[in-house]
Amino acid sequence: MLKSTHVNFAHNMSSAANDASAMWVAALRLRPRAHKHWMVAIVLDAVEPRGSLAGGEANTQLHIEIDSSEWGIWFCHGKGLSSIRVMSVPFVHERDDFELLPHVTELRKLGVVVRLLERRFRIWFRRPHAAIHTNLADAQQKILLWVVSAL
Repeated sequence: MLKSTHVNFAHNMSSAANDASAMWVAALRLRPRAHKHWMVAIVLDAVEPRGSLAGGEANTQLHIEIDSSEWGIWFCHGKGLSSIRVMSVPFVHERDDFELLPHVTELRKLGVVVRLLERRFRIWFRRPHAAIHTNLADAQQKILLWVVSAL
């Protein structure tokens, strides 16, 4: 009996981890192949108000990764780094120099986090120039549209 309870608990955690990613991919009307692991990686560079790339030699970037089982962000600015992953709950993956953990709560609210970073560091992420990597067919344009409109 204990064994089946453990399996059900693990299954529920796994289901919760997939929900946000599944809703995101459905909202964008992307069609992953059944039973195939899919992934999306988005990289946003930042510019300062004067128009130069932010951070000088130490690039300021935001990486967003969404796949069939989890999602997360990786933000670097100067010598700082915050890496937050979300499976069933958000957790610090490597480190969280910018204390982003309390802000990274829901994938659908990721735009709030992006705008928070822009205000806090007085930068602007170059959304139209996002680098997008994915194994989803015909998805690049839809993902770029999401980046520009939702973030």
